[in-house]
Amino acid sequence: MVSQDSYLIKTSSPNTEISPTDQRKELVIEYKVREGDNLTKIARDFGISLNTLLWANNLESVSIIKVGQELRVLPIDGVLYTVKRGDTLIAISQKYKTNQEQVIDFNDLLADGSLKEGVELILPGGIMAFSETIAAKKPITQARATVNKTVSAVKQATKLAFEAAEKFFIIPVSGIITQGKHNYTPPAIDIGNSCGTSIFAAADGVATSIFETNSRSRYAGGGYGNNIRIQHSDGSISLYAHLLAGSLSVNEGETVKQGQKIAEIGGGWAKGGVRMAGAGRSSGCHLHFEVRNGINPYTAYRRGTVVKTPAANLAIDESATGAGDSSDGDNNGTGFSGVVSEPFGSNKGAISEPYKGNQ
Repeated sequence: MVSQDSYLIKTSSPNTEISPTDQRKELVIEYKVREGDNLTKIARDFGISLNTLLWANNLESVSIIKVGQELRVLPIDGVLYTVKRGDTLIAISQKYKTNQEQVIDFNDLLADGSLKEGVELILPGGIMAFSETIAAKKPITQARATVNKTVSAVKQATKLAFEAAEKFFIIPVSGIITQGKHNYTPPAIDIGNSCGTSIFAAADGVATSIFETNSRSRYAGGGYGNNIRIQHSDGSISLYAHLLAGSLSVNEGETVKQGQKIAEIGGGWAKGGVRMAGAGRSSGCHLHFEVRNGINPYTAYRRGTVVKTPAANLAIDESATGAGDSSDGDNNGTGFSGVVSEPFGSNKGAISEPYKGNQ
């Protein structure tokens, strides 16, 4: 059991058999309310939406919390759901507007989606509907024109937002993007390189959370393994996961500067074919990089893009192309198409080129 301030993350020995219910608990943090806390602050500190926190604890935005009260905190935005008799995965996914395959993958369910009564599921990106809304009726032609205008405006706003984010965040490590935008929130990418490769802060901020453990469980740190979270001036939080044990070089509460070394890539396998300490849900040496409460501009890059951080002139190990989160699919190191997506903005945050395969 690893204590981090006033909340606990439950871990287990890699040789200990745990039930599916226990596995889900390992991904949910039990947080004890402290002096000065409020619901909005807690949600922001953990990088999740306020609704996610409210739904997990049957609270409302006006609910009053007390010091010492325990709250359940999910690792990502979504809904915590307890399976009831007669439930089916497809019905649950439709009701809470989440992706069935993501639910299977995130909760390590059987491929057929069979469920066991009483098991808690995390529904990534799920939404709990409080009430149904009825759209106002408009003439079809007017509605079509409005939709076209709205789509155009959204595309332009998205482009501008990505441009601003790419100027704000630098790419934190050199390597190869082995997994582009993940199909769940918050937006994240995986960057493969050798274990021990230096990782740098993507922007100025304060290290609000440091998690480091010697556990080899794939559920360590909620699946992130050793990780660092940095809060930035715009309210966003960058998360760096699957870090090499012993390499974390910042402390909780410490102010960090953009380009400052904070850790090294981990997530690989030790001698004897065992998972590295603190690797979490990882299939090889890589950095899992998230931006919460903001935009991760590098999700615009396709898998196979070679990126170089402006923080340091690092050599790229192209043998690391198969690294990624263990739940991310077919990152098997067989090579990529070499097609590079055109990122938004001026690309000042990273130098990119197409991946040409192992040479």
